[in-house]
Order: sequence, then structure tokens, then C-alpha cells
Amino acid sequence: MNNVTGAYCICEAGFTGSRCDKGIVNGSYSDWSGFGECSKSCKGGTRRRTRTCTNPSPLNGGRNCSSLGPSYEDEDCNSDVICPIIWIIIAVCCVIFLLLILLLICCIRRRKKKKRTYTIYHPGSNMNIIPLEIMVYDDETRPKPFPDGHSNPEFIPKDNETEEDDIYKKQLLLFLNQSHLIKPGMNLSYGDDVSDTSEYSNKNSRKASAKSSASGAARDEDSD
Repeated sequence: MNNVTGAYCICEAGFTGSRCDKGIVNGSYSDWSGFGECSKSCKGGTRRRTRTCTNPSPLNGGRNCSSLGPSYEDEDCNSDVICPIIWIIIAVCCVIFLLLILLLICCIRRRKKKKRTYTIYHPGSNMNIIPLEIMVYDDETRPKPFPDGHSNPEFIPKDNETEEDDIYKKQLLLFLNQSHLIKPGMNLSYGDDVSDTSEYSNKNSRKASAKSSASGAARDEDSD
């Protein structure tokens, strides 16, 4: 066909080029690939499959595959799978175990006997030494007959004590009271035994005296 610009061709549908010898090829998708791995192993995730615009690929100005839909597809997966809670259980058990250990340590410290030894020097020519061991109990279950501290501590007397020993003990009690080394309501023996003035202690003392008397009487009968 002739015109002002010269000859040109009108190609039939499906062809292109100056000579209309090139066929137009529109792109098309290939088959779908298989689904990949799920993004989560439990409690729901997603997995994807893809396809490519290569069946065939677009040529000579042909349409691409965008008009044919997306090139990938997602779907849900593992929605019905419950996650294992073993690690959560282990973590909770560890926390509880540590708390129990801390509680046990606190109880041991509260109930542990604190033993303190004080050595008191009595002034005199021979520098007599009176050792005294005070046992302080933190056990709250022990009887406490003097909660308000209205009773003065006293030594538990012994049969073989002399007047000089009694003076020593009075001076020692005065020193301990002034130094706040003993608590009110506590009986102190002359030596390393310390007890309180509670009914609990008195009962034990009476039982021990009864046993001692019974054993003494038995020995006297055997000797007769």
C-alpha cells in the first residue's frame, strides 16, 4: 500500500514484523510446583507453591502471565498440630525447684542453733577463769514463759557450790546483764549448760531427778 510515507504492511492477527513474518507468542504459566515446608511446626503456619511464566514465555510483544493470576499460592498448614509443652513444663519445674531450695535454706538458717562462747575473767590473785557457753535458739516452738521479760535470769545451783562460786556467778550475771549477752527469763548453769525457766525445762529436770533417784535406790538394794 502506498501513501505519503511509503509502503507499509498491515499484519494479520497473531503476526508482527516489517514483513509480518514473526508470530506473537503470549506467555503462559507452567504447572504448579509442590508445596514447600510449613513455616511453623505447630499451632498453624503457611506453606507456598509457585509456577513460572514459561509455558511458553512471551515473545514478539506477546502478553505476560500477570493477567492469568499470581505466580504463587499459599495455604495454611499444621493448624491441628498442638505444640509440645515439655519445655514449658521443664522451665516451671526448675523455677519451683529453685524456690524450694531457697525456702529450705531460709528454714535451716532460722532453726539453726547459734553457739557463742564467752570467756569472763574474774579479777583476783589467781585470775580464775569462768567459761560460759550460751546457746541461743531461734526455734519459735520452744516454750517462752516470760515473753515480756519480767523475770531475771538465774544460775541453776549445784550441790557442791561454795560461797566463793556464788559470788563469782553473781558478778558474772551482773556483767552479762549489763552487756546484754543474755535474755530475760533464762536460767544459766555454772558450766556450759543453758536452759530456760519454762515448764518444759522443769518437767525434764524432774524426770531426770526421778530417774537418778530410782537408779540410786536400785544400787543401794543390790549392795545390801
